[in-house]
Amino acid sequence: RQISVAHASRLNTLWQGLSGVVQRVFGQAAPRPAAGRPLRFRHPARELCRYNRRTVKGDEFRPLREALIRGEPEAVHETRKLSRQVGAELSLDGAPRKARRAWRDLRRAVAPLRDHDVTGEHIAAALKRLKVPQAEIGVFQDAWAHKRQGMLNDLKLPDLPRVPERPGNFKKKARSAIVKQAQRLQDDAVEVLAASDSVVWHEWRKDLKQYRYTHEVLAPAPQILKDTL
Repeated sequence: RQISVAHASRLNTLWQGLSGVVQRVFGQAAPRPAAGRPLRFRHPARELCRYNRRTVKGDEFRPLREALIRGEPEAVHETRKLSRQVGAELSLDGAPRKARRAWRDLRRAVAPLRDHDVTGEHIAAALKRLKVPQAEIGVFQDAWAHKRQGMLNDLKLPDLPRVPERPGNFKKKARSAIVKQAQRLQDDAVEVLAASDSVVWHEWRKDLKQYRYTHEVLAPAPQILKDTL
């Protein structure tokens, strides 16, 4: 991919800030990208097979369900994360389509609530920075909470089949997937770092999340990766 001269300075600055992330996530120092040349890293995927959780991730939704029905914000957040984690596992082990679709539907069901919570926090913080009177902020928060209650009343949770046990070749599939995902992220990084369009960054961040959850079926994701997300 070609990098325009106009983007060279910005790319250099951004790359310096990201190089520490790349080094700790992918296991080695980040080379400076050259125009038209994709990045290449050796990913230590073999090391990840030393860690293999036998926990059935789907079982973790049971204690969350009641809290989610009550609308607790943390339960909404944890459910969305769990649905992504389970989705990453199911995509690797050839699970039935019914199971994959159910967990996808759960993620989509709670996504509007989570987005509403996060957006409300950002708006309230912005109002405080602008020194809007607390009484007016309170009016906004009450209206936002009322809208949230309506969303919660409309929430419909799918019936979730039990997540099947991992097949015998699960680790092999996971290692193969994580190497491919890592390389794709690195190949796309040059274009993303040179982009000014937030949509490009958003799509890359979604891919980075997928990489994280694939990583976590074999080993805990590096803290630097979590902080970046």
